[in-house]
Amino acid sequence: MRRRRLTDDERRKLTLTQGNLTALYQHPSWSTLEAEVDKKEAQITKTLTALALSTKSGISLEQQAYMRGFIHGMRWFTAVPAQAERSLERFLRDQGVDVPQEVTDGS
Repeated sequence: MRRRRLTDDERRKLTLTQGNLTALYQHPSWSTLEAEVDKKEAQITKTLTALALSTKSGISLEQQAYMRGFIHGMRWFTAVPAQAERSLERFLRDQGVDVPQEVTDGS
């Protein structure tokens, strides 16, 4: 699939956005947020299991879909900065810019 050629302004905005998202991903507090997402997912799983086992009818398909969607949304949210970092590195390489190894290692 052929990519649309970006204008200079679009390229600057994209680079700025991806750089900001990369900065979020590399911030020391990001791991705290990821840990909270893991904790919330564990709580939801525990609640769903308890509901499924404690009621005769189990848990409704709507409740299951809502919780599954909520978990997927949290996972998407925490994945955005890492994906932006990879996209930024790929974009920079495509532009002929050398990306330092420590950036690609995530350190």
